[in-house]
Amino acid sequence: MRTIRAFYRDHFIDLEEDAKQEGWRVVAIIHGTSKRELSPPAVVSPDDLTAEQHAKAAVDQQIVTRQAPDWGDVRRRLFPPSTPPGE
Repeated sequence: MRTIRAFYRDHFIDLEEDAKQEGWRVVAIIHGTSKRELSPPAVVSPDDLTAEQHAKAAVDQQIVTRQAPDWGDVRRRLFPPSTPPGE
């Protein structure tokens, strides 16, 4: 039995070839620092690259991406207008 570990978007993806060498499956998806586990896809893929693609899609679906900051708002907070109030 062969295993592969891949890394994608801060997550380790563990792949495993079944004993009869009929396909690959995703065993675990674990965050690199927090060790939080995501649900692996329940599919058996014909090769390791296809299994990895399924795992990457599972990561993309399960993690919440942060929205990019509104740089105009950030700039206004860091550098408020220099005009005194009331003018």
